[in-house]
Amino acid sequence: MQLSTTSVSSIKQTSNNTTSNKRTYNNKTLQMMTTKGFGLIELLVVVAIIGIIATYSIGTNSATRQKAQLAEASQLMMQSIDYARSYARQTSARTVLCAGDKDSNCQSTDWSKGWTLFTVNNVTGAANFEAVRYFAPSNTNIQFIPDTGANQSTIVVNGDGYVEMAQELVLTTCLAQFSQGVEITIKPQSSSLTPLDYAGQCS
Repeated sequence: MQLSTTSVSSIKQTSNNTTSNKRTYNNKTLQMMTTKGFGLIELLVVVAIIGIIATYSIGTNSATRQKAQLAEASQLMMQSIDYARSYARQTSARTVLCAGDKDSNCQSTDWSKGWTLFTVNNVTGAANFEAVRYFAPSNTNIQFIPDTGANQSTIVVNGDGYVEMAQELVLTTCLAQFSQGVEITIKPQSSSLTPLDYAGQCS
């Protein structure tokens, strides 16, 4: 049986189409496999980048929060000193800011838990402390470190509103394992804040 030329051409065309379809299918399969491979690599890269950004953000946010807490505690100390001056002038009473709460009765040396303003009255020759106001920082881990030789537990204000001191008092606020601090300079009639890189011991 002989096939016509048209039949032979049709068979060849069908064979060519089948081969072409196989090639197209193989190319698509290879492309899909390749695309999946690159997708996994890209996903791993994205996850790694997100991890790096998250780690950096946590560290930055922590440092920013600690810096804000130092500033807040330092401002609170400044405000309490100004309040003590104003209260002393209004009442003509000798006042004293003491480390600790009102129950410490000026016996504490730990400023980190807050401090209390007292009026001081001499009764039968002994000092009598009457609590006026308690000041509490939001972070109780902040330390107030006085300069060498300064009184570590009290800031005394006379009835005229002047801080009683032989020399200016410098308190440094700091947090453990944090390299920055704030220096509070207290003078008889004024106070000032100075941010600084703190290299001392703060525990």
